[in-house]
Parts: sequence; C-alpha cells; structure tokens
Amino acid sequence: MATVDGLGEVIRNLQRFRKLIDPAVHDAVEDACIAVVNHIKSEYTDRLAKGKGFATQTGNLRRSITYSVVRQNDKWVGVIHAGAPYAPYAEYVEFISGGKYAFLLPGTWDKRNEVFGIIRNSLRKRRLA
Repeated sequence: MATVDGLGEVIRNLQRFRKLIDPAVHDAVEDACIAVVNHIKSEYTDRLAKGKGFATQTGNLRRSITYSVVRQNDKWVGVIHAGAPYAPYAEYVEFISGGKYAFLLPGTWDKRNEVFGIIRNSLRKRRLA
C-alpha cells in the first residue's frame, strides 16, 4: 500500500478551512435569502399599487414572509416561506386562482439570477471567493 507524505497535514488544513468557510457560506446564503424576502415584501404585498401578488389587509401575511437557512446533506440551503404563526392561510393565497395572487414563487423567481451574485459577493467580503 502506498502512502502519501504530508497527507495528515493536508487533511488538517482542509478541516481548518472548512471551519472557516462553513459559517461564511451560511451567512452568504442568509444574505441571499434576505434579499429575496425583501424583494417579495416590496413587490408582491401591495396588489393595488404593483398589480401582482396580494393586497394586504391586516399585514399578517406580509409579516409572515421570512426565511430559514438549514443544513441539508452537508450543504446550506435557504428556504423562503410564509404562514404560521401569523398567517396560516398563506398556502391558500399562494395557490388560489391558478396563482393569480402568488407571491413566494414569482418573487423568488424574480431574484434567481441575482442569488449567486449575492452569495459570491458575500463570500468576497469575507475574502473567501
């Protein structure tokens, strides 16, 4: 069996690098989620003025639009969601009338081309990209 000189050091360096980059990637994904949530709240919660999304009456549905960053199979994943506890009817609004009042999917789709740039810029600020 062949051995590689310095393999232990390489593995230790990779583990150190992961400890450095892992929180930065989490924060970068969070930055992208914040941008998407802000866009949805800005563009899809005033149907009368913007002509898309829904017309907020109580502000509960708008307030419920948020995000989570979760680890999934050793990767950070950003999830944009709405509903509980403020507006348990969010799914109804999203899917009613063939998507006429949808806000999560179209709002996220609007930002699809910017998400990777937001993540890249966030990592660059941390000198990791």
